[in-house]
Amino acid sequence: MKLSLWTQTALISGFVLLTGPALAAVSEKQLIASEAKLVADPKTGKARFIGFDGKAVAKQMISAEAQRVPAEAAAAKYLSDYGAFFGLRDTAKETRSIKHRLANDGSSTTRYQQNFQGLPVIGAQLVVNQTAQRQVSSISGRTSPDIELDTMPTIAPAQAMAIARKAMAKGYRLAADEFVVPTP
Repeated sequence: MKLSLWTQTALISGFVLLTGPALAAVSEKQLIASEAKLVADPKTGKARFIGFDGKAVAKQMISAEAQRVPAEAAAAKYLSDYGAFFGLRDTAKETRSIKHRLANDGSSTTRYQQNFQGLPVIGAQLVVNQTAQRQVSSISGRTSPDIELDTMPTIAPAQAMAIARKAMAKGYRLAADEFVVPTP
């Protein structure tokens, strides 16, 4: 039996791959096309990848007006539409765009950082890829869903600065007073 590249990648990565009817049953209202591929992280059950093959992308009906929307705004809309699959509740509050690249052919890539109570979540980023016609081709990345964490500082800013200087001095084998540390 020959396995598709999608399936091979999912098996090698240890992910669960849902396609066709299984995917449609899970996400019928939010996915644009039934040909979408969804790779889920088995630890969280949340998406790690949603992708559309060339046929699915071609079927996406994008109005001429929508094609004139800036790529970064279109990416934000796609992330809003699909964010729940990645474990996000409110993408406008939980993410911020950190990098946007527009290719010569008009396609674009926008990277988002997940935030929790205004603080970046380390290792939690999503990437939205679009065609030149503002059709989503894929969204991939990792989030930390359902965070429950107290973000109130437990030490004073001056103490945090002293700890940072001491750590830098030790790591670089220099005097602590040689480092300029921004005020937290």
